[in-house]
Amino acid sequence: MTKIPHKQARGFSLMEMLVSCAILAIVLFAVASMMNMTSRTYRHTSGKIDAFETANVAFDTLTQTLRQATLVSYFGYNDKSDPTQYVFRSNLHFYLNPSLSGVFGLKGRLVPNTHSVFFQAPIGIVIGNNDTEHKTLQTLNALLNCTGFFIAYSEEPSRPAILDGRVTERYRRRLFQYIQPRRPLAANHVYQFTVKDHGFLPAPDDKFDGTSWFQSEVSNRTNCHVLAENVVALVIRPMASHNPTSYRWNSRLGDPENDLENLPPSFGKMPRSLKIVMAVIDEASAARLGNSLVDPLEDLLDELFRFESTAQFDADIKTLDIRLSERNLNYRVFTAEILLNTSNTNL
Repeated sequence: MTKIPHKQARGFSLMEMLVSCAILAIVLFAVASMMNMTSRTYRHTSGKIDAFETANVAFDTLTQTLRQATLVSYFGYNDKSDPTQYVFRSNLHFYLNPSLSGVFGLKGRLVPNTHSVFFQAPIGIVIGNNDTEHKTLQTLNALLNCTGFFIAYSEEPSRPAILDGRVTERYRRRLFQYIQPRRPLAANHVYQFTVKDHGFLPAPDDKFDGTSWFQSEVSNRTNCHVLAENVVALVIRPMASHNPTSYRWNSRLGDPENDLENLPPSFGKMPRSLKIVMAVIDEASAARLGNSLVDPLEDLLDELFRFESTAQFDADIKTLDIRLSERNLNYRVFTAEILLNTSNTNL
C-alpha cells in the first residue's frame, strides 16, 4: 500500500476555512433576505387582493342592485280639478344626494363628503317563510324593497360585547347597504308617505319629497349591513337627456298641481344611466392613518369633494387619484356606467 507523503496530506488552512464560512454566511443571508422579501411581498399582495376582492364584490352588489331600481311611472293629470295635460307620476322614490349631512345624523359619524342613494327595487327579501305568507308575493308591489347605499365612518357594527375593553375598537369608513325587508300583507314602507287615504280610496300624495321613509332606520342603522370596509369615497353621477349639472336627483321633487311650469326634469322619472366611482384603501393603509373618533381622511377629502357641478366630474376623479397617491396609500378605484331600467326612466 502506497503511503501519501506527509507534505501532500495537509488540510484546509484556518484562513481558507474563515473565507469559506464568510462566503457561506453571505449566501445564507442573501437567501434568507430573499425568502423574507418574498414572504412580505406575498403577505402584502394577498392582503391587497383580499381587501380589494371584498370591495369588488361590494361594488358588484351596488351596481347590480341599482340596475333593478324602479319607479313604475305612470301618466297622471296635471291638475285633478282642472286637468289640461298628462305628466309623469310615481308613488315610489329615487333619491340621490351628494351628502346626507344636515338631513339626519347617523349612529357613528356620517361621511359628509361622499354620495348616497336610496330607491325601491324588486329584490324580494321578506320576513316569514311559511307558504301562506309566500302566496302573497304575487305582484310587483309585494316584491319591492326599500334599499340604498351610503358610507359612514363608525365603530364596528355587530361587535360582540365580550370584546369591549379587551380588543381595541376599529373605526373605519364603511359602505353600508340599507334594505327594509318586505313584510307580506303590509304596505311597502315608502307608500306610507307617498300615498294617503281619502275615505276608502287611497290617493297619491304628490307633495311628499322627503326622506322619512328611510331616515329613521338609517339613522339608527336598523336594517343596515356592511358591504365593505375602508371605502373612502362613493361618487354617483346621474346621466339624462337634459344633461343635469347637479349630482342631486329627487324623483318626487315638485308640486305638479301648483307649479306645473317649473316642474324639474327629474319629477316622476329616473336618470337614463349612472356613472359610479368607488375608491377603496387596504387595511394596512387604514391602520397607518390611525384609529380614532375623528375621520383621518375628512380634511383631505373635504378639499376635493365639492361635486357641485357634474362638469367637473373627470377633474374631481383625477384629483381624488392624486390625493390618495400623495398620502402613499394602497388603493383601488372601481368605475362603472350602468343603464337603469328603461321602462321606468322615461327619459
